[in-house]
Amino acid sequence: MRLLIVRNPQSPLLEYLDTGAENIKVVLVQNGVYSDELRSNGALSLDNDVRARKLDVANDNRINYDELLDAVFQADNVLVV
Repeated sequence: MRLLIVRNPQSPLLEYLDTGAENIKVVLVQNGVYSDELRSNGALSLDNDVRARKLDVANDNRINYDELLDAVFQADNVLVV
């Protein structure tokens, strides 16, 4: 599995990545949690960043720091954009 951690939803690199592929797990952190497009495609959001920005994101699409760390260690590749 490849883990894509998105900090900047405006990153031009996102245009070249197939974020909907089966082998990619997308986690939104920092300002990445503002991306409705990625969230609608199944991306997870870091709970602390969602709460800090007072966004309305379903609880089942949120992960905590421990779950993020588990995903990092389970991934074959980690890309941060």
